[in-house]
Amino acid sequence: MNSEGGVIYLLSEYEVSRQKLDYWRLPQVAVIHHVEACLETAPLIVKTAYHPRNIRIFRAISQRPGPWGLHRVQCLPESHGSWRRRLRDAIPPWALGIRPADFAVVAGTEAEQHPLIGPKTNLIKTDAPDVFRAQQVGPRPFKHRYALFLDEDIEGPHQDYGRLSYSPPDAWTYRFEMEQLLKHVAIKTSLPVHRAYRENGQTPTLVAHAELVLGHSSTAFSFAVLFDKPTQVLIPDCFHGRPEERHALAMQEALKDYDSYKRKYLYAAN
Repeated sequence: MNSEGGVIYLLSEYEVSRQKLDYWRLPQVAVIHHVEACLETAPLIVKTAYHPRNIRIFRAISQRPGPWGLHRVQCLPESHGSWRRRLRDAIPPWALGIRPADFAVVAGTEAEQHPLIGPKTNLIKTDAPDVFRAQQVGPRPFKHRYALFLDEDIEGPHQDYGRLSYSPPDAWTYRFEMEQLLKHVAIKTSLPVHRAYRENGQTPTLVAHAELVLGHSSTAFSFAVLFDKPTQVLIPDCFHGRPEERHALAMQEALKDYDSYKRKYLYAAN
């Protein structure tokens, strides 16, 4: 948590982990502390995810007399079987002692359906961050034509798995199956396949100049939509019956209509 100009910012899980702070303790302690502090009436901008283990945080926020809001809510295609959908459908926030946000910065029409947005929430509509990132494209990275795979570092695995209720697929199996899939794509399209890795600041540029964009359920598919690039969702056999398969299928469905994707997930709603 940090404070700027009388406004308290509650860091996101990602920012806390990047700073190598103890996520499991810091947000709860910080919020509870500020409930009783002199800054308790200052606006609180929350970037922490609405997750079952964060219920205590949002309860504490609801007890503050000052206003609170959600920082740039952006939804992305998700499986209807995800914990977020199940939580949203099963338990309304008020039943957990959580009051709706006083204000929320939202991108896309789907963001307006956030469970912590109520009828009295003041919506501040804006474009998603990827829209602004797409405006800063660099020169062509390769002279040759190429396809681009949005690598989610699943065989790593990336830090998201540390916050999920399931483990990643077997790294060796995933690597082998993806090598076969990407080799098949390269043969069929006569295009070499390059990779864009997570947290790669060059991803918008790589997507902008690609002939074809491949991936599973990466948020970077948004750049392919913005640049009107052909896309293909890849689902290896090791995803079968797992959450990764549901997420990939949800992305596949969303990518069928780029105009709808932009309206739901990227641009400020009218």
